[in-house]
Amino acid sequence: MSSRREFSRKTRRWAWERADGQCEKCGILLANGCFHYDHIDPTWTSGRNDLDNCQLLCVQCHKEKTVKDQGNI
Repeated sequence: MSSRREFSRKTRRWAWERADGQCEKCGILLANGCFHYDHIDPTWTSGRNDLDNCQLLCVQCHKEKTVKDQGNI
């Protein structure tokens, strides 16, 4: 398993602009500090840390995805 890597500041900015401040799963408007930058394909499966593998999720959607990802380990 590879170590967790964070997205660069540039990747986070581009992801925010692409999402237009909304959760990319449920569409809710994201409040400042109440969202996560998520690896679509977990780093332990792909290692990718680029914009194509980054999504903005609200806290609830991120929790649900994390549970699903952990079940796939």
